Amino acid sequence: MGEPASIKEAAKDLAARIAANKDESPKVRRALFGQFAKLRNAAEASQTEEAVAILDEQRQKLRLQKPKQSMADKVSMYIRLVLAGVFALFGAFCVVVFVPLRMTHPMLKRMGIPSRAYPLNFLARHWALSVMAAAGINVKISGATADWVDKTDLVGIIVYNHTSNLDPFLINSVCGGLIPKYIGKKVLFHLPILGWLFACFGIPLNRGDREKAVKTMNEAVANSMLKSQTSVCISPEGTRTTDGHLRLPFKKGVFHVQEQTKVPLLPIVIQGAYELWPPGQVFTSPGEVTVSFLPAQFQKEEEKGCSSRDATRVALQQSYADALSKLPVDKESSPLSWLAVGVDVGYLIVVAVVFRVVIRFLGMLTGALGLGTAGVSSLFLFTSLAMSFYVEKIL
Repeated sequence: MGEPASIKEAAKDLAARIAANKDESPKVRRALFGQFAKLRNAAEASQTEEAVAILDEQRQKLRLQKPKQSMADKVSMYIRLVLAGVFALFGAFCVVVFVPLRMTHPMLKRMGIPSRAYPLNFLARHWALSVMAAAGINVKISGATADWVDKTDLVGIIVYNHTSNLDPFLINSVCGGLIPKYIGKKVLFHLPILGWLFACFGIPLNRGDREKAVKTMNEAVANSMLKSQTSVCISPEGTRTTDGHLRLPFKKGVFHVQEQTKVPLLPIVIQGAYELWPPGQVFTSPGEVTVSFLPAQFQKEEEKGCSSRDATRVALQQSYADALSKLPVDKESSPLSWLAVGVDVGYLIVVAVVFRVVIRFLGMLTGALGLGTAGVSSLFLFTSLAMSFYVEKIL
């Protein structure tokens, strides 16, 4: 299948089978997309543009069907949305309050303490877990954990297939030892409280200006990784899927950053989140999401007619396509058991108690400092303005 002529014929054959397929089940469509992705990658590698065009024409016929919601499902959805919002806000506030604890991380590293036990990493992980518990989401790790997950001194680019808005929370919950920085829209960094958290764990991106966006990806991201020795998390798809499958081809920004930093790609495969929170749905449905890890991927050598970046990109695309096409239909997403619901409720009660203790402590502290309502309001306003200045001029 390496010759352009044979790839073109194979593309025509697969396009005909996709067009003739009447089975709308996720299992069949995922299997077809696996073949689609493998052939498309081969066409990209051989620069057979006509085959790529033939395949892309049929992609919309592989779209996964969105689950229907009953009225009870919608009521539950809005209740969980409010609950998750409350835990996200209070959790972000608590993490920001304890940001100075980051200064203890170098000492703990020298003592041989696992990075998942570092104070700020611990808080960030449990913030993510509490938001997911409030949303009704449980995470199951499938297969063996990759050796890179618990390496305390590893710096890399964590990449993932962007299936829903849950993805950052899912990643933080399974990568406790590698709490990465995320790239996000700059406007989100100006939000009070949540924006302060983004400033601690994120890199702002000016999406409205392509030149500035590229500069951020190629300079700010590489600078953060090399100077701060911190991993970053980027979706090579650029934006989340709209049809339940990988967005192909992957964007080139991730591979430019890898070329500059010489660090490995650390792939995470997310399965089931799209079904729980498809585009157009206000919030997620409750259920279980499966996460698995792929081996670290280093930059490929330049091949004939294919640059090092493109060879790496095609290899990563194929790794994801293979992993997702082998997914059993009953493993995509599954409802929560009553036991799991009970565990989540108990966990949220414990977290709520912690929130209450922190807030009471801060109340006692502001009282001891003689700060009344006006003083606290002024401090909040000053912090918001200072953080906005920090995001615009320094970060």
